Amino acid sequence: MISTSLQSDAHQLIIYDLAIRTLNYDLPKIEALKTSVIFQEVSEKMLKELYQNYYPLKNRLQKQGIAIVKWQHIDLFFSDVILKTSGEDVSIRYAKKVLQYDVERLIRQQLMKLEYRG
Repeated sequence: MISTSLQSDAHQLIIYDLAIRTLNYDLPKIEALKTSVIFQEVSEKMLKELYQNYYPLKNRLQKQGIAIVKWQHIDLFFSDVILKTSGEDVSIRYAKKVLQYDVERLIRQQLMKLEYRG
């Protein structure tokens, strides 16, 4: 079981994990764009920022015995995230649209933080 104080951190870890996976998935597709150099640079900077926030959060949760074990596709609308805890594993069901919204919001926030250095 995850304590209420760590639930928010676990959710944040899930969103960071998905955002990183999304950008890594999109990176090869960006290479086909005419302006790929620009978008690759922006994507790589965002990935670097996301990783800088992801690893400390992941390490903090691992010290508490919490880690993402796997993602499990349920159907078109839902996915389960299996988290390892110090007790039994916990399954959290998420609506895919909610995850998509949270990931897009996080990526937008990271994009706004990037500074243009032309």
